[in-house]
Amino acid sequence: DAKYTDLENETTAQLAEIVTREQYISVKEFGAKGDGATNDTKAIQDAIDFAIMNGKNILINEGVYNVTTLKIKSKTKIRGIETNKTTIKGTTDSNIFELLDNNVNNFTIEHLTIDGNNVSKNCIHIEKTSKQSIPVYPILRNLYLKNAKESGIYIGSFIVGSLLENIKSQANNYGIRLNNTTDNIFINCEVFHNKICGIYGTTFSSKFTNCKCWANYGNGWTLNCGRNILVNCEAQESMGHGFEFTQ
Repeated sequence: DAKYTDLENETTAQLAEIVTREQYISVKEFGAKGDGATNDTKAIQDAIDFAIMNGKNILINEGVYNVTTLKIKSKTKIRGIETNKTTIKGTTDSNIFELLDNNVNNFTIEHLTIDGNNVSKNCIHIEKTSKQSIPVYPILRNLYLKNAKESGIYIGSFIVGSLLENIKSQANNYGIRLNNTTDNIFINCEVFHNKICGIYGTTFSSKFTNCKCWANYGNGWTLNCGRNILVNCEAQESMGHGFEFTQ
């Protein structure tokens, strides 16, 4: 999608212009405040719902947006202005982003800070309760995840073909937690200062490139795995093992 990838190097002013050309809709149009005080859950969810119905993408403007849980739908594309300018902050003991249902596939979340605020379970929780015929193919790119009670990113059963690129995950229990997921690609992921483990869980036929775990309070990496590839990956200064592979 050329219109979409053109956004990668746009300035804030240029992004505002792009919104007016209707490639994106702004959550501000649906009443989101981004003032760090208002509960913006409904406004952002309304923007997601409208965008899916009308073939649009969602732009979350600069600011701090307090939310409970946002439901991801198929073909959702959400982006912030920049990772250090747009923050989604959790306010309750729930996942900040999670799938609407078992049929969700092909979605993108990028250019955001997602802050669990020490109350949310997972910043991003991607899991299905039953296997579907269509792979999910989530894209998570240019994200900074922090302060979740459980995981910065949780990718669970029946999720196939995830792409995680330029991810930082800090001060959660787990930086990235994987549970029986397959055929994922991880590029330039950095996890640090997590309480239990940096990258943890079960994954098969996945590839990690230029990924780094450092200064975690348990192991850097713990993978129960088969058929995985690690290229230029690093572990340092964690209190447990740097790399632990089982199975």
